Amino acid sequence: MTLDMLKQVDWVQVLTNVAKTVGVILVAVGVGGLVVTLGIPEAIIGAFLLIVRLAISAWGTLATILGTGTAALAVG
Repeated sequence: MTLDMLKQVDWVQVLTNVAKTVGVILVAVGVGGLVVTLGIPEAIIGAFLLIVRLAISAWGTLATILGTGTAALAVG
């Protein structure tokens, strides 16, 4: 890859995708460990997974906002 190609990469999107993947893996492992250890009821787990899904969708919105700000700084 050349330096020009690296400048064209949307690094906010790349980091967002990596953060989502790592976050989902960490949450899945953590929740799995808690369920086994504590015997948590299914309703609580379902509510927690809903919160995680909402956080993932909000993360995409945050990345869009940050990307717009970065683009505005680059133009200005």
